[in-house]
Amino acid sequence: MSDHPYDEPSRREDGAGSVRDSESFKKAVELHYRGVEGDREAVASAYAVLETLYSAYPGDYLVKAYLGSVLSLQGRDALDPVERFDKTLKGLKQLDQAVASEPENTEIRILRGNICRRLPETYFHRTATAVEDFEYLIGRYERAQGIFSPGFYRTLLQDLAVAYEVLDRPDQVKAVRRKLKKKPTCKKSDRRSEAARELAEAKRQYTLALAGDRQAAGRALDFFTRAMQEDPANAMLLAYRADCNSLLGRTSEEPAEMFASAIAAMTLFDKAVKFDPENVRVRLMRAAQSLRLPEAFFRRTATALVDLEYLASRYEIDRTVFPAEVYHRVLYHLSHAHARLRQEEEASCVRSKLAELNPDPEILQRLKPAMRERPHNGHDPITLDRREEYYEEAKRLHDQGVAGDRTAAMEALILWRRAYEEDRNDPLAEAYLGSCQALAGRDAPDSNEIFTHTISGLIHLNKAVETGCDNPQVRALRGFVAYSLPESFFHLTQRAIEDFECVRSMLRLDDSVRSRELYLEASRCLAGAYKRSGKPTEAARIEDELAETASGLTMQSSHDAEIQLYPIPGLEEDEDEFTIRKKTKRTVKAGRTQ
Repeated sequence: MSDHPYDEPSRREDGAGSVRDSESFKKAVELHYRGVEGDREAVASAYAVLETLYSAYPGDYLVKAYLGSVLSLQGRDALDPVERFDKTLKGLKQLDQAVASEPENTEIRILRGNICRRLPETYFHRTATAVEDFEYLIGRYERAQGIFSPGFYRTLLQDLAVAYEVLDRPDQVKAVRRKLKKKPTCKKSDRRSEAARELAEAKRQYTLALAGDRQAAGRALDFFTRAMQEDPANAMLLAYRADCNSLLGRTSEEPAEMFASAIAAMTLFDKAVKFDPENVRVRLMRAAQSLRLPEAFFRRTATALVDLEYLASRYEIDRTVFPAEVYHRVLYHLSHAHARLRQEEEASCVRSKLAELNPDPEILQRLKPAMRERPHNGHDPITLDRREEYYEEAKRLHDQGVAGDRTAAMEALILWRRAYEEDRNDPLAEAYLGSCQALAGRDAPDSNEIFTHTISGLIHLNKAVETGCDNPQVRALRGFVAYSLPESFFHLTQRAIEDFECVRSMLRLDDSVRSRELYLEASRCLAGAYKRSGKPTEAARIEDELAETASGLTMQSSHDAEIQLYPIPGLEEDEDEFTIRKKTKRTVKAGRTQ
């Protein structure tokens, strides 16, 4: 029996009617579960079925409760803040009415309790309602333990403790945690096996979160938060919790949540390094998170630099500390950190050092743009008189800029601005100009410059699409920019999806090499955009197609994630680091003094 609240089998209480046994209702419940896990399309389908059922059976309060829960999920998924609040409040009203009508129905209580637990207390003030439902359900179990599984009972206790913390009730938190310390009567080996399974699942969810799955980030965060309650000085648990916080903020649609999550993660990472400063995995994770953050807002590149230099020196002193591949990746990101801080001489030295080590071909390929020799003769060696040659060079520089070469991005901007001024009716020149301006925003040191360049770039891209909508390269350029921008500020993921689908439609039957590469690149980004939009089914469809059509190809999308710094295959965690130790004063004290 699953311990997830929404997977707890229904107890058809208080005279279950025929509607609750119908295939339509069972299908709606299944769709509801999928919606809870982040499938927005399932939420819409569940609402349609439940609305029809409730119209036919207005006196069935379990149907009403599921309808209320789905309405709240629609609020969760809404982009417009007004619509978000409206749907959430309507869903809560339905759930309250269902509980008032059937207060002893545990399934209805589970639905309302879990919706209220997930709502921000600052806006909705519903944590007390979650406490009421969890206390009721726990009391029912303690009076009759067969009502649901021991594992689900522990989940309820954990959720109740979190709710008490939100309401600042420390005495109640302590009382609940005393109950949690009473281990269920099972063999020690069984407990270890269950803990190992839970950890493996949490790490799987974390990997999905790195790929852009917001719901996976939330599930992983729940596990690591609970685990830390029992072992607050475990640096690895703290680092994973920090990164899950950061990943939730990265995919947030609200700027305030994005900043709050990032700042909370920064604090947790710093604490983890303080607890265990020699832990290379913690250092890798903090460096990766620091480099993900926009430097203009968070100023964390210097922190990444400290971690990467520490890791590089550790390896140079002791080459058994981690594999050479990890060292190569550390140097690669170290060169980027130096470049990000405008330390070009240091960046060049690290790049040269890395190139001499014969690293992975993918890393070497990404190093080439930054290491190429550029002419310094004070004028552009090519002119628009040789338009085809000029465009090829401008495209090459643009693509190098996308890959991270800031100097190439600046040169590309100059060339494409000149091409656009020469022919303002050329949608391709205007699209590339818009993309280059977005790159200038990406690389700007000041937040005002970031927005100024990015908005200007988007204006050019939109105009280019208006006049060149049948050009797949123009649509792809706008899609790549829209996909790369943070959703919390720009809300352009849906536009990226539309552009990528259009590109795929135009290029599906084109077998030329360049068209095929653009098709695959757009498809990879489309899968990521669907994940970000809460449509895992659509993302899986694209990924399955890629697995079939891209076999044997090794092209890496410039618009996809950078060379991964953590996790890295071959650098496996020591499971002992994750062994949750019983919290004692000595353990906490030891953690604070490290």
